Amino acid sequence: MKTYFLTAMMCVAAVLVSGQDIHFSQFSEMPLLRNPALAGVFDGSYRVQAIYRNQWVTVSPQPYQTTAAGIEYKLKESCDGVDDAAPTTWVVGLQFLKDVAGASNFTRNEVAVSFTGRKRINDNLRVASGFFGGYVTGGFDAYKLSWGDQYVNYQYSPNNPTAQPFGNKGKNYFDVGLGVMLTNASSDKSWQWYCGAAAYHINKPVISYGEDYTMPVRFSINASSASYLGENDNLLIFTGDAILQKNQREYLFGAYYKINGFGWDNFASGNKQGFSITPGIIYRAQDALILALKLEWNHITVGVSFDVNVIASNISEASGGYGAYEGLIKYRGTLSDMGRCGGYECPFQ
Repeated sequence: MKTYFLTAMMCVAAVLVSGQDIHFSQFSEMPLLRNPALAGVFDGSYRVQAIYRNQWVTVSPQPYQTTAAGIEYKLKESCDGVDDAAPTTWVVGLQFLKDVAGASNFTRNEVAVSFTGRKRINDNLRVASGFFGGYVTGGFDAYKLSWGDQYVNYQYSPNNPTAQPFGNKGKNYFDVGLGVMLTNASSDKSWQWYCGAAAYHINKPVISYGEDYTMPVRFSINASSASYLGENDNLLIFTGDAILQKNQREYLFGAYYKINGFGWDNFASGNKQGFSITPGIIYRAQDALILALKLEWNHITVGVSFDVNVIASNISEASGGYGAYEGLIKYRGTLSDMGRCGGYECPFQ
């Protein structure tokens, strides 16, 4: 138990010291946490999604649990007044996040809004920029922690006093992020792509519970490509992110193959409301190999993933290779014929 506790505390301390952000293995499924300019990259008028992550079950008696839910809604396209073929699409979003970690129930809750504008600049390209702003509340239960000076004659008692100083056990702050994206925008292309960059915590909020310590700015670079294959328009999708935050680096690369048209004879003729299976594999550099699977029926998607920490991970011995699992659910809906993905068919759902 003591070993588990020390390991858990080291993990919490690493997060606090480095300021490294919460993240998901299925990183491409929560666009507002990835890059606010990616909001609206889907077919339909709105998208609602939620994801749950459970991590370090074999390392800590209090596994780390993260839940996020978000909604994106496309406002009616508005013409720029010059060319009817070059509309601007506005997308608003709302994001909820709750994270509970370690023995002290170190908790972070966030409610954020996003606002994104997407504009076609010519027949082949569309550019987007997005704003992300949220309010964060956090805290921990110091009475659930154990300290060395609470051991008397080699015996531990939670009732023994400790000299460890604690100030405010709660922390509230505002958080601000910005992002940009460039994508091709022609519906007759068999290959579609996007690339973008974002910065979060640009207001550098103070997050420490002792001496003032500011959250380092998190920079991310995002890219994805999708190619249609076969008469059923199966999809081969590659996606990747590079994340930089102070002295922390995280690189993720994913590959998915979406197999369409199960039980639908007319799928190739344009009916794309059928059932699809999307297996995927994600590599988080020097940490984990992630196995993922998504099932889609009409507008509903469910997905799962499992982290295997056996690839150059410093904690793989303690975890036994068992890193985390995630569950995902999302729904895409249409309120009008406003247009897919800002006016073109979108393979990134």
